[in-house]
Amino acid sequence: MKAQDAVVAVAKQQGFDEVLVIYTSKLDVREWVALRSQWIQGTTAEPLNVERARSILKEYGQCAIILGKDPVTFAEQMLAIEKELRSGGFYKAWAITNAPLGKNMKMPCNEWFHIDIVATLAKYKKNLQIPMPGDYPPWGIMLLE
Repeated sequence: MKAQDAVVAVAKQQGFDEVLVIYTSKLDVREWVALRSQWIQGTTAEPLNVERARSILKEYGQCAIILGKDPVTFAEQMLAIEKELRSGGFYKAWAITNAPLGKNMKMPCNEWFHIDIVATLAKYKKNLQIPMPGDYPPWGIMLLE
């Protein structure tokens, strides 16, 4: 089974019905995304520089954008998908999310990789509802192979 088929199957098992598999080169990577996130959240944590983010994303050929419904359980579900993919032989699977993380959970966010998830999704989804400032829709990216 290919990674793209596996991620769709595992995501469906987790209850997701919107999974979009794309090439990582189609992700909209912009310098301002991490800076804005850092400013809004008041964090001093340094994101990747944009060139390093692009370099890492190039090491992955494909990714899956997963759209959830429940922001409370989304991050946990993304980690479950990552774990299932890794145990199925897709060792490079890596979950990225913009949903709030639960206690003792660690996962990079879209902004850390400079990924403009809204602009990326807008390329593929008509009628995309743009989130308001402070809203974190349960959208994530699973880096594949």
